[in-house]
Amino acid sequence: LRTSTYAGQAESDIEDLVGRELYVELVNESLGLTSSHRLPSGKAEEAPGRAVKEVEAHCSVLPPGFPEFGHYKPLEYLLGLRETEVERLPGVDAALDRFESVFHDLNGLIGRTDVQASAGSE
Repeated sequence: LRTSTYAGQAESDIEDLVGRELYVELVNESLGLTSSHRLPSGKAEEAPGRAVKEVEAHCSVLPPGFPEFGHYKPLEYLLGLRETEVERLPGVDAALDRFESVFHDLNGLIGRTDVQASAGSE
């Protein structure tokens, strides 16, 4: 299973599976980025293809005083939200759909493995 299959782009990471819209919102909020320092909702044409690379490039030019970007900060922020807050995040439904597809396919692989294992034990 490759993230590119579910993210709809040739080169991707788990952040792309989350989706740029949701991931950028999580980064902006987890780092407390405001006004002109926020990652834009629209992706710049010259931005790297992978969301995490876009975020790293953006954060590398932030002025002193902003927290350093870390791959776990957006996740920590997400885990601290209440369910009603998560439901209001942009792109959350699309992210859930992508992850549902991943788990559907993973369950299919596990099911085939179980069938093969039981067939081999007969």
